[in-house]
Amino acid sequence: NVMAWRSLYRMFVLTGDSPEERGVVACMAALLLFELLLLFKQGSFLDHHVYFAFIMMIGRMDSIMRREKTAELIGQQRRKMWEYYQQVLALQPQRRVAGS
Repeated sequence: NVMAWRSLYRMFVLTGDSPEERGVVACMAALLLFELLLLFKQGSFLDHHVYFAFIMMIGRMDSIMRREKTAELIGQQRRKMWEYYQQVLALQPQRRVAGS
């Protein structure tokens, strides 16, 4: 249960620039809270399989989102390094070959 709420918080932070994804995360949090309230009303953790299904879906969404965001960050870093490398090469003087 605590891991699911931690995953929701982490996903909410990761989706800071996308209101659509942030809405999906907020909806999943609301559904998880609703299922938790129903679980307390009905009385037994063992009989309520929907709550555990939501926890598994949230964990899966978290792992997919972290993988995508990590890949995006790595791609951005590679592009920045490539641009920097090209700028450094442009600033270096051209070497002349002897005899030409």
